Amino acid sequence: MFREYPDVAIIAYWLLTIDPDYFRSASAMTVARNKGDLWPHFVNGILDVMPPGARLIDGNEEGYRFVARRGDFNLSSVQQRDHVIELIAPENRVKFCSQVKVGFGLYVDAYENAEFDKNGKKRTGLSYRGPAGGSRTGGFALHAAEAAYAANEYVWLWNEKRPWVDWEKPMPKVLSTDMTRVQKLKGIDDVLRAICDPETYAFRRVAELKAAGQFAELLHNGECKIDSPAQGGGFVFANDSSKLGGVCGLWVDRKSEASRFGVDTSMGDGDSFSARAESAKGSFLYSVKDVKFGEYYSISASLKGHAYLRCAWKRKGSFDWTLPHHAIPFKDVGGEWSRALGAVGVPENCDEMVLLFAFDLADGESVWLDNVSAAKIFTIPKD
Repeated sequence: MFREYPDVAIIAYWLLTIDPDYFRSASAMTVARNKGDLWPHFVNGILDVMPPGARLIDGNEEGYRFVARRGDFNLSSVQQRDHVIELIAPENRVKFCSQVKVGFGLYVDAYENAEFDKNGKKRTGLSYRGPAGGSRTGGFALHAAEAAYAANEYVWLWNEKRPWVDWEKPMPKVLSTDMTRVQKLKGIDDVLRAICDPETYAFRRVAELKAAGQFAELLHNGECKIDSPAQGGGFVFANDSSKLGGVCGLWVDRKSEASRFGVDTSMGDGDSFSARAESAKGSFLYSVKDVKFGEYYSISASLKGHAYLRCAWKRKGSFDWTLPHHAIPFKDVGGEWSRALGAVGVPENCDEMVLLFAFDLADGESVWLDNVSAAKIFTIPKD
């Protein structure tokens, strides 16, 4: 197979995740020896002949049972990469670390099944996953988001009860044909698109909302325009170290006598205004309050210089640094300015989204920020 398809990606329901005891013990090798387990030898045999361009994905079907609120996917990701490394022959360990990928399975029917079966018996975590934010689709979104974050590339879905599309002829062995999976779990298609390709999803939804006259900008003065006269070189200095008046918030971690913050009235992406920092380390801050789980937002901005954009989350006024921060990369689009675009979903129990444009500048180095935008583009329907 490798000879015919040297760049193949093979997804296995289980690889070394086939035996959870590997992860429950301090020594996976001891477990394998005590059981007389030959499976690790089989895996090493695959690695022996695996070409450099091929990938092997440990799909970990046990993901059906994982609970995002406990961090199960993130824990398993570490275990799949690090805890079983002693089962890999030393000559295969570089290949294992670079070509064997972490993946997870999600059992989609569990997000539709009733909590109790027809005999009144309560279903287990394998066959029933409850709602989040008042929606069964929200429950799916909760697990899918963490699974995608923890996986290297692939999250696969097992779906038995319903077809994904409305076929012209009934499908054999499908139990329910009254509705497709997308019709039953309303919004699941938007959730998957936002998770799998946030840039394309945000671009499409923003275009749709603008065409319908429904796009609502949530940030005040993302264009960084001001009426104050420039103080020299087109630079209007900030008179408050915590904010650029009328434009955005400002956090400063390191500054010197050469540091300057303010609005540049001679430089912009499409106009002559932008937020600017020079010779310092810190972040420009934009906040969107009253956000809720189940809501998805488009984020976009223009940048000249070097900085990175991430979305941080607050709960009742305090940052929760334990949550994954969605990083949205800036991309070269030709010219002096790069642009970022992406979609982010609000984590559970968060009520404020903060856009952090972080910079770490040498003396004499500047960064410019412009056209910052945030808008709600989708909300998961309630059941």
